[in-house]
Amino acid sequence: MNNGYFAQYLLNEGQIEQENVLDLLKKSAECKADFPISALRKGLLSAEQIASVSENPSGEEFLRNAGKNGLLNAVQMDELRSLVPDEDLNFAQVLYDEKAVTLEKLESLFSAYDRYGESPVREIVRNRAVAVGLDAEADRYSSFAELFVHSFKRFMDTPVVVNSKEVLVEAASLSHMVSQKLVGGVTMVTGIQAEKGVFLEMARRYSHEDIKEVDALAVDCLCEFLNVVNGLFAVDISSENVEVDLDMPRVQENSVPEANFQIVLAIDTSFGEFSLVMAGDEFVLR
Repeated sequence: MNNGYFAQYLLNEGQIEQENVLDLLKKSAECKADFPISALRKGLLSAEQIASVSENPSGEEFLRNAGKNGLLNAVQMDELRSLVPDEDLNFAQVLYDEKAVTLEKLESLFSAYDRYGESPVREIVRNRAVAVGLDAEADRYSSFAELFVHSFKRFMDTPVVVNSKEVLVEAASLSHMVSQKLVGGVTMVTGIQAEKGVFLEMARRYSHEDIKEVDALAVDCLCEFLNVVNGLFAVDISSENVEVDLDMPRVQENSVPEANFQIVLAIDTSFGEFSLVMAGDEFVLR
């Protein structure tokens, strides 16, 4: 099961529109899934059974009614009470609350999601890489992107979706970019570019400090985060007998990333959008 990638799966499959993703992610970060959605996801109840409990089932009232109707036993109710809703559940709850899906539709989507063999993040990145002629880099870039997204979720405490739109390299004003080069068995440069507000929020979340400006501390935070992700990636590819070293991170403002074998991915989060850059050579030139 691709836990944590339900939103990405829905986007890949055309079940949600790209223009709605940022708003949905923001709402899902502030949402806690209720018992009916959790019961549906856990396979404890079907959509039909949930609908039979009451007209608007929710909270403890839902559990009591489900118990009275013989649909849930005490152990199952305690299981739902102790369950901590994850990113997938919260996103599903938002879709249901927004009336974008019915319980029956959610049941069908959950079932299809569980049968989905491919990582939704790898799929969208690999397809994007192939579309721009980077067939040879597609597997490497998609593997890195999946690790990056997983790490971003963990360290920044936010749901994340790789945007489906093609990112064009344009003039970047009031933006900040950090990059780091991996050298050795693979030569690859990875980087993060974001406008000031999003850059600051990343630094705050990573450091757990109330950083007010894009100062040396903020920049160091994002450099450290990128170094951590690249270090994890280096460990992963060492299992393929590929050894790499990490250069010192680089920093630049208001620049456009331009390099060979480059792909730029727009990444949506609950607090805004930023770019993940992957390339074959350095795009931060200072």
